[in-house]
This record gives sequence, C-alpha cells and structure tokens, in this order.
Amino acid sequence: MINNKINFWILKNGLLLGIVLKAIFLPTFAGVKISGMEDSTEKDFKYRLFAIQLEKNLKTVLEAWFPLCIDKEFGGYHQDFKYNWERGDSKERMLVFQTRMLWMASQVMIHFEDLREEYREYVYHGFRYLRDFMWDQEHGGFYFRMDVDGNLIGSSKYDKDEKHAYPLSFAIYALADAYRATQDDQILQMAIETFEWLDEKGHDKNYGGYFEAFERDGTKILEPKDSKHPFCKIVDSLYGSKTMNTQIHLLESFTALATVTKHKILHNRLRELHSIVLNKICVSPGAMNLYFNADWSVLPDHNSFGHNVETAFLLTESAKAIGISGDPKTIRMSRDLVDHSILVGWDVKNHGLMDSGGVTHASFERDKIWWVQAENLNALLLMHSKYNEETGKYWKLFVEQWNFIDNYLLDHENGGWHLSVAENGALNSMQDKCPPHGWKACYHNGRALIHCIQTLHSLAKQSLYEN
Repeated sequence: MINNKINFWILKNGLLLGIVLKAIFLPTFAGVKISGMEDSTEKDFKYRLFAIQLEKNLKTVLEAWFPLCIDKEFGGYHQDFKYNWERGDSKERMLVFQTRMLWMASQVMIHFEDLREEYREYVYHGFRYLRDFMWDQEHGGFYFRMDVDGNLIGSSKYDKDEKHAYPLSFAIYALADAYRATQDDQILQMAIETFEWLDEKGHDKNYGGYFEAFERDGTKILEPKDSKHPFCKIVDSLYGSKTMNTQIHLLESFTALATVTKHKILHNRLRELHSIVLNKICVSPGAMNLYFNADWSVLPDHNSFGHNVETAFLLTESAKAIGISGDPKTIRMSRDLVDHSILVGWDVKNHGLMDSGGVTHASFERDKIWWVQAENLNALLLMHSKYNEETGKYWKLFVEQWNFIDNYLLDHENGGWHLSVAENGALNSMQDKCPPHGWKACYHNGRALIHCIQTLHSLAKQSLYEN
C-alpha cells in the first residue's frame, strides 16, 4: 500500500537511489520470468523497486495538477493549461473534468495519509462547485458544460441544454469515492440522487441498460433535433443509440457507489449492467462492439483497444462488487480482452498499445494515446497478478509498456503526461505536448498508477510467503 510515511520518505529523499536501481535492474526485467526462476527475495525486491518508480511518477502527476487547478476566484477546477502548465484563458467548466478531478482528489485522501488534510480541502472545493453551480436546481441532474458565469455551453444551439449519461456516470463515480474519503452523508446523498435521476429518466425497461441523451428536464432524446446535427457529440453516436463507452462507465460508477450503499435498485442495475457488458458488448475473441440500437443489435464500427483493456479491469471490479469474482465467464472474457488487444494492437517493434483497428487485422490508428497506455499498464499487471505462475508474458509486456511511457509519454521537464505520441514515440506536434484540457484530467493515469502500486506491493508481500 502507498498510504504510509515510509514510502513518502522514499519519494522525497530516495529518488536518486531509485533512479540508480532502475538503471541497474529494470533493463533485465523484461527478459526474466518472475515465476519459477527467482527466489522470493528477488521477486519481492523487483516488485518493490518498480512500485517506487510508479510512486515517483504519481507524485509528479499530483504536484503538476494540485493545487494549480484549484480556482479560488471562480470555483471548481480550472481546466485550461498550456504545455508548461501556465493557465489558459478559458473559463469553461465541463462535468467530466470537474468530476474526474474530484475523484482523483478523493483517491489521494483515501490512499495518502500524509496528504489527507490538504486534499480534503480540494475534495470539498470540487464538491461545493458541483452542488452549488452544476446541479440543475429546477429539473435535477447535472449540466454538462457551462462557463463560470453560469451560461450553458454546447457544440451547437441544439445541444447546449442537453444532459448526458456519460458525464453523469463520472459524477456518480466521483461522489461515491468522495464519500469514501470523507464519510460525509451529504456527499453520499448527492451521489444517490444523481443515480436516481439517471435511473428514472434513462433506464431502458424493455432491453436493459441506459439511454444516453436527455433534454434539460430529463426527456429522452431518441431522434436528432436537426438533420444537420444527427450525432450526439458527447460520445460520437446517433441519438437514440447506446454506446459501449457510456455503458462501461456506468458499470464503473455503479460499482463504486455499490461499495458504499445498499440501495436495492442500484445493486440490481449493477448486476444488469455487468451482464450486458459481459454478454452483449464483449464478444469473442476478446473485442467489444461500440454502438448499438436500443435492443442491443449491433451498429458496426472499429475495435478500441484502450476500452478493451480498461473493461477487463472494470469487469473484474464489478464482479467483486456483486459477489461473483469467481465467475468463469467474467474471468475468461477479461483475459480475452487483454490478450486480443495485445495480439492485434500491440506494437512489437516500438512497444505500447495502438489506439484502434479491426478485430482480425492490424491497427489503423497507430498513435499512442496517454489514456490507452495507462489503462494497458493497469490491465497487464492485473493479468500478471492472476497468471504469473502460468506465464511471464504479462510481466514482460508490463515492463515494456512502462518503459514506453517513461521514455516518450512522460513530460520530464514540465511534469504530467503528454496527450499523444506517434507510433515511434515522437511528439506529433506541440499540441500533444501535455496540454491539460477538459478531456485530459489525471483520472486514467492516476488510477492506473495507484492500482499498479497497490498490486506491486501485494505481489511483493505474497512472494515473501512463498517459501
């Protein structure tokens, strides 16, 4: 675990030692099978050494964002920065960004004892803005985009009043973990109220899952309002359809909320969503359909590798929450999602996971996006933790994935992660040089780092008891 003073002392005072050890030992990691070829002490050392490197990066990520993003003048989290972390001029507040930053601040409270009181302030700062400014006091539910003066923002005149299930899922996710961090009942109540609003307005009573776009009063939008604007811009889908992206993040948020409340309808919906993701969205040989009609008939499209590996983790977590962590189909599909993404989307020459492609052929979007690499890092270590006695391939890929991130995606000069790099790791443009904006919070990489650190420490502890 990372919530102890020893690890923070290492981060503050032992970075040079960590760098030296990394230079000595990490190049050998990829070629070594952890299982069966080392004694328990060597395995423990390797896991802990790697955890130190990830803790170091997590620290730089947090220091880049906090407290810089805290907007004391207008409230909420400022979301427009230049590559060198100078504040941009935009005063926009987007629900996805605001809730992801609230979630990250809550995670720090939960896991970092020495930072708990500092980040308590950041958690309440974000919660108050959601409660006082982004919640629709008349109709309920959260607005999606607005400026600091309270004016709603949209991509066109047709959608600025709309509410959407995708950002609402992150509101539930963030509020659930903010409650875990603070044990404040008013935060839990807002999380439940958000779920109940979405469930009342959006749950599909005929086919299960959730419709995704709503008028301000919660009326479902099943047809485009204008022939020139047929697509829902939030998740690039047709109005009236359902999307993999929204449904998996509802699975994610319902899992988080189910850990802090026994709300009966919520638990029933979580079981329903787990089944839908497992049986409707995920398909053999380990891919996911992206778009669906209301009855879950498929609208053909590409294969998103980042979402595949992320869902392997989310299915594992939701199975725990509903008490079926040993379910063979969930276990098999989670592994298939990772294995098939590696088979089709892994860059054997340069390493790293490409963005998207077909189910049976090589990738056609070959850039390396920051969030895809983060989710793959987490998924590969999850697979190693489960199958290290059987194979060393997941550890080898995990090391290669981290080395790619370290060499090309981390901004070692300014802090944070770059947005995207080319197939060979080169920056495509200055626009990709770590530009924090409304869609790029520290949620994906922050979560991946926290979970990987926890897993590495758990693996190290297990290795000490093997002999």
